[in-house]
Amino acid sequence: MSFEEDGTYRYIEVKTTKTNISSSGSFYISANDLKCAQNKNYWIYYVVDVESDNPKLYLMKNPFEDYRIHIDPVSYKASFILKKKDI
Repeated sequence: MSFEEDGTYRYIEVKTTKTNISSSGSFYISANDLKCAQNKNYWIYYVVDVESDNPKLYLMKNPFEDYRIHIDPVSYKASFILKKKDI
């Protein structure tokens, strides 16, 4: 979390990649991070080419609200309770 010049909160999530992108990219984000982004001044700082001598930073303000980012579910959490007969 950071602050804007007027003192309002700026919530920041930093994502990095080793690749050097030019117009598109992807990253993983947790369900909790996505939930935290809702209805807030939320930014993603996307750093590309991080292992080079010249990494680049892209700033995305409220990316989930202006539809620049498409979300695909890629994993699920499975929970269970073992019954006594199973152990």
